[in-house]
Amino acid sequence: MDSDTPIRFDVTLTFEQYLAYQRVYLRRQFRFLRPIAYLSLICFVFAPAFPLEGNPSLPQKYVDFGTLLILPGLIFVLAPSTLVRGARKRWAATGELQETQHYELTDRGISVTGDSFRAHTDWKYYRRAETAGDMILLWAGQPIARIIPVAALGTSENVEAFKTLLRSKVPDCKRL
Repeated sequence: MDSDTPIRFDVTLTFEQYLAYQRVYLRRQFRFLRPIAYLSLICFVFAPAFPLEGNPSLPQKYVDFGTLLILPGLIFVLAPSTLVRGARKRWAATGELQETQHYELTDRGISVTGDSFRAHTDWKYYRRAETAGDMILLWAGQPIARIIPVAALGTSENVEAFKTLLRSKVPDCKRL
């Protein structure tokens, strides 16, 4: 990329795009606990196969092994059910998410401006880029990503040019 020709595009996020990002973020947060939760579910299902002292009835065995459902309940039921409500609250409270964001990508980094903010981040601070559905997420060191809908880039040539730039600047692009 020639430093004299920055890539420019505008992004106006919808709530649905923000919610999709929140789902990706939630999956990342629980990526190490999910296998344990699945194992807990499997153990609960096969609870009747485990011999217990006093030879309790089948329903009693499930009651005795009920604590195995705590982690799966948190990960597969509680967290996803509260996700939408929490995302709506953050969406309403953070006006800059709803503003049109003007992106400018150069050899130095990414500049983003909106009506109420201006930010620049050098490429060295971006650790990972990945595609999630119809979005490209750029992750910095903190657990926050730049959300770039693929549609904001316009043509497929622009999308490929953008991905090529990311591959040259961001260390981890395995999922891009």
